[in-house]
Amino acid sequence: AWSEEEVATLLNTWREVLETAKPNTRRFDVAQRILRRLRNNKNFRRVEKEDIKKQIGRLRTEYK
Repeated sequence: AWSEEEVATLLNTWREVLETAKPNTRRFDVAQRILRRLRNNKNFRRVEKEDIKKQIGRLRTEYK
């Protein structure tokens, strides 16, 4: 389970990646870019790309 702080970090990173991404960037590329940025943070060293995709999916359905 992700803590509130981790979710906030994910959301901020997601926003940053989307702001810098080209319009034709595919979704899995976005998850990979998020993963690269998060792994610089010691709290996210063990996070996998699939974990990020699942969490983004949950957030999308929660905040629709």
